[in-house]
Amino acid sequence: MKKVRIVILLFITIFSMMGCDFFGTRTETTTQVTTIPDTTQEITTVDSYEGPYFLGVNAADYIPEESIELAYNSSADNIIILKNRTTFDTRKSLILVSEESAVYYTTKSSPDYLVISIQQPDEVEDQYVISSITIQYPSGTKIKWTNSTTEPNGTRQWYSNFTNTLFYIPFTSPSTIDSQGYEYKVTAIQYINGVLNEDVRFAETAYDTVTVFVEKSPITSFGSFLAEYYPDDHNLVLVNYYNEDNAIIKEIYINDVLQLSGDLEYENGDEIHYTQPFTSFSPNFVLVRIVYDNGLGILRSMEAIAVTTGVYPNPYYLLTISTALQFNKIPKDYHDKITLTADITLTADFQPFTSYSFNIEGSGHTLTVPENLLFWEYYGDPYYLDQFAEVGLDMRHLQISGSVTLINHTNVYYYIFSHETIDHFNLVNIEFIDLNNL
Repeated sequence: MKKVRIVILLFITIFSMMGCDFFGTRTETTTQVTTIPDTTQEITTVDSYEGPYFLGVNAADYIPEESIELAYNSSADNIIILKNRTTFDTRKSLILVSEESAVYYTTKSSPDYLVISIQQPDEVEDQYVISSITIQYPSGTKIKWTNSTTEPNGTRQWYSNFTNTLFYIPFTSPSTIDSQGYEYKVTAIQYINGVLNEDVRFAETAYDTVTVFVEKSPITSFGSFLAEYYPDDHNLVLVNYYNEDNAIIKEIYINDVLQLSGDLEYENGDEIHYTQPFTSFSPNFVLVRIVYDNGLGILRSMEAIAVTTGVYPNPYYLLTISTALQFNKIPKDYHDKITLTADITLTADFQPFTSYSFNIEGSGHTLTVPENLLFWEYYGDPYYLDQFAEVGLDMRHLQISGSVTLINHTNVYYYIFSHETIDHFNLVNIEFIDLNNL
């Protein structure tokens, strides 16, 4: 019995030392807050780091290419070997900002991306990983995205940049036009802090919603000439005219002079008769601008060339350029052939071509450009570039004086020159930057 008493006394003593009161009238539990050292803080020397911030959401129709190596066809003797470079896509999405949300315009059933912006200090950007992003869709359905989630009825997954500050979540735009738009909302974001998933804080000024407006597909000529031009008869005949959504035309300009206005409907093969006089800057083509309704009451416009017909066996459509004014009037998505008939000097405000296929026959003339002029910047659908890979950029019998930059923001191979060897070209001070962007 004495031994039992000693054991009981020993237990009481031990529990008393641990803070347990066996003899008081009431029992109180005391919680002591213990500060656990932040090992990440010690590694990064970031003071009082509280986790990432959500800055806002917008939308885009592309994912920028980063740290992309150039590639070339080593088996082709007529291909210039390019040095590896790093570039960042600087294309601007069609994003507007209202008082309540970002506003994004797209077309029916378009494959787009929600762009989630996260702020993290440089010292920890590769240590605090975003683990999930929850999106509320226009239907009210919520999807908790992780890096293994695929788009509903699709295979696309999210993409993040190497700093964990931009996340691209794929979505397919609705197939119908709604004047109120469609709202996509970020409702929650989590990041991994050690072994725990914690909530990302939303900045006070963060836009958590982007309103997506679906509009009619743009009227286009797919980078080609739009119509045959008959100056003697004051007529244009539409030949490469694509108005897939039957958008209503409000105005038609020729060389910046208004010719027709109202609610107009045109199809391929239709004749446009013009009556208002305009300044002729070329005997071979005029610039046509078509202003149309996007289906939401907003006016959009497209520009293309109407060309005169040539005489066989010359090219059927003859687009000759003899002045810088004419050169500047070429639509920036033009992809057919032009012929220089004189030396041309461009000014520093020249806007770059964005065509996927372009042919310049220099005829021995010189194209002089300012220093560091951006001559070609391609952002289009890689599908078209793939179809016309044998054409790419074809400049023949042309001397280029000045520094020219050519940028291709796709992941599709194409040839710099085709059909002729490099010996047929006299190129001066040409700088190729990310031409193949692979």
